Amino acid sequence: MSNKLLVFIFNLVFINLFNIQSGNAQYTQNFAANFNGTNAYIAVPPNSDLNPTTAITVEAWIYPTALPSTSACIIGKNYLTSYYFGIENSGRFIFFPRNQAGGFLRSRVSGKVKVNQWTHIAGTYDGTTTRLYINGVLDTSRTGITGNVGSNFDSLYIGADRLSGATSFFFNGRLDNVRIWKSARTAVEISNNMYIPLNIYQLSGAYSFLSASYQLDNSALDLSGPVTNNGYERNISYIDYTNKSVNHIDYNNNLVVNGSTDYCSHYNIGEVVNPSIAVTLECWIKRDTTNANPFVQNVFNKSGGATRYSYALFIYNTGHVIFAINNGNFNIQSLGLITNAQWTHIAGTYNSSTGKAVLYVNGDSVVGTNFPGNPLIDINNSDSLFFGGIGATSFSGSKFRGQLDEVRLWRTARSREQIKNFMYKHPASFTNNDSLINFDFDYLHSGFRLDQTLYNYGLVYRGGAFINTAHPNSNLLSSPMLSSPDTKFYDSAFTMNSKKFFVPDANATGIKDSIFISGGHLVNNLKLFLLMSHTYTSDMDLSLTSPSGTTISLMYRKGGNSNDVMTIFSDDADSISASGFSILNGPGITPPFSPLVKPDQALSALNGQSSSGWWKLKLIDLAGSDRGYVHGWGINLKPKKTLDITVLIQGFYNSTENKLTSDTARAYLRIPLPPYPVFDSSKAVFDSNGNSKFNFTKLNNGYLVIRHRNSIETWTPAPRPFNADSTTYDFTTSLSKAYGSNQIKVDSLPDKFAFYSGDVNQDATIDVGDIIEIYNDGLNFVSGYVRTDVNGDDFIDVADLVIAYNNSINFVSVIRP
Repeated sequence: MSNKLLVFIFNLVFINLFNIQSGNAQYTQNFAANFNGTNAYIAVPPNSDLNPTTAITVEAWIYPTALPSTSACIIGKNYLTSYYFGIENSGRFIFFPRNQAGGFLRSRVSGKVKVNQWTHIAGTYDGTTTRLYINGVLDTSRTGITGNVGSNFDSLYIGADRLSGATSFFFNGRLDNVRIWKSARTAVEISNNMYIPLNIYQLSGAYSFLSASYQLDNSALDLSGPVTNNGYERNISYIDYTNKSVNHIDYNNNLVVNGSTDYCSHYNIGEVVNPSIAVTLECWIKRDTTNANPFVQNVFNKSGGATRYSYALFIYNTGHVIFAINNGNFNIQSLGLITNAQWTHIAGTYNSSTGKAVLYVNGDSVVGTNFPGNPLIDINNSDSLFFGGIGATSFSGSKFRGQLDEVRLWRTARSREQIKNFMYKHPASFTNNDSLINFDFDYLHSGFRLDQTLYNYGLVYRGGAFINTAHPNSNLLSSPMLSSPDTKFYDSAFTMNSKKFFVPDANATGIKDSIFISGGHLVNNLKLFLLMSHTYTSDMDLSLTSPSGTTISLMYRKGGNSNDVMTIFSDDADSISASGFSILNGPGITPPFSPLVKPDQALSALNGQSSSGWWKLKLIDLAGSDRGYVHGWGINLKPKKTLDITVLIQGFYNSTENKLTSDTARAYLRIPLPPYPVFDSSKAVFDSNGNSKFNFTKLNNGYLVIRHRNSIETWTPAPRPFNADSTTYDFTTSLSKAYGSNQIKVDSLPDKFAFYSGDVNQDATIDVGDIIEIYNDGLNFVSGYVRTDVNGDDFIDVADLVIAYNNSINFVSVIRP
């Protein structure tokens, strides 16, 4: 490429790249921002979106490590002229909704902050009444403050405010999920949403008044609405909670609709929602049977007009499941298999090449048929996707009442094995490329494609549809999904029992279920997962008995009146501390205990025993009124092996801040003989220091290879002696740490080296093909977590082009044995 052409491209990019929505780079990570109490804060440039007029709510999760000498600010927009929410040196909260002169509300003496403990706090103001909430419960209120919310052109500060023009009132501790609303939220709204990371792009329905949402997942990005109020970090560090048991954020959320007014829609985005040759629709559903339901309840469809729909998955109130295409001209239905108000997985598949359509319930095929004439799916329309309702106006009353989760659309007819093996699994660890669009309602409340870099922000909430967490005491339970740090959770290392059954209520005899292991080895580092719905977990006594007769207490009466046990019992978990377990909003670990929790007794007591024989899980419910339902359980008898890897990525690394933009990569272990086949792989997220922990079931001698979405695949210079269960490797200290010295120097004092960036099409060479793809995405205003974002800032611009161009003229490509 000539310099003249490069200049021409640069000019076009500068002219056309503007007003790009920034996206969330990772929906699987969970961090909290750490403030040092002396000079750390986040500054958000002024924006009218941060100047509510008639009403406001400010809220955050806080973990102070010390009380301030005078006052510490959590959210401040200059207390002299606008709103301020902070902590006084007495430990009481103080909220100025208008300005200092307009008056304030202080929490009660009993409403003091807990040091070294997560607490949710919120302040609301509606023009006449000011309220303070602690952990979703009203602490105090007053009516003496009136008028509009204080407005100014100052920056919004998180973790500090101003005093005589200087930054002051620094917060000492951790903050998470900071939010500002242009409405006075009710107690129910605050309680329902406080455990949920809100990443809402289309501000609609229950989320219409969200001004800013800072999940603080290794960045100060605002994840609400088309107007971005991104913050600038000042001396901020981040604490990684991604795979740790926490009690202030839920890993698994779901959508709730009421059967009459509520549903969600997602606009048509072409090929992503328009499979014509083959399709799979799947999701988890939990019916609400407390009131009457429509006879037909639409779960998932692409529809419009009066009676038009391309494909649909719905149920009758009799429990029948129906999958249909082409306006219902071709359909298949099951018997009445949904017999209770528990979570059920349903799926429908069709392949026009064979004409075969199949319905699955809980991963098992329940009915199959051939659609006559092998029709293609009729997608010749611009209809949107709908969840819990339907776009065809003649059927508008046929809405679903209950909860939905993990809605997935595929361009192929998934097999029984694929559906059954992956229905409990979080999509972060999928490697399938036949995904079209997925909605998990967790960290990214929009659609995304698996194993690709496309996010779709068009999810719209209609009526009162809302995202739910099972954390509060309610009947809105978690779906049986596990957010496991082991990306190979359901591989051969686990033996699973997916039989579903109720646990006898208030019955000291309990119930047992068994798994038989044959030809096993000696036990080492055993883990057990359990997926159980329950509305009062401290009723439960759980234990495991080995084939040798040793019984281990997994959990005895833990979690109080909280919901669900959806977790992995593992000695590797970090959940047991001075705080231990606790009830809701306590200092310790609370249900559903995901992703990992330590058992009451160490599973290591079983090490050295034979794994062959019957493994028995016993579940006893010791109190009445709350009945448990087991969705499945399983054991892992193979030891997990870990590889701690350090890398830097060109463009993603900032040498001024010595910080790497966090991102996902996959590590491969290859046999050290041609053609170097892969014998294991693992996916993980590199943190801001370039560190990551990859988990393997096999960790033997071989080449280590790292692949990142837009960097040059990089190999170790020779096969590595990975003999231990845990070992480390650092690519960053020398060029020679990569095969063929295939890295670039990105820092000095000390020298640091990084993988080359710019191979956006992953063809092993950085060339004109990559440059054209970056240019085209820039020209078309593509943004967010896409592969053409070579420097990880969620914008496609000239900086990305420069990196790729410089590497292309230096003929950078993969160097391998």
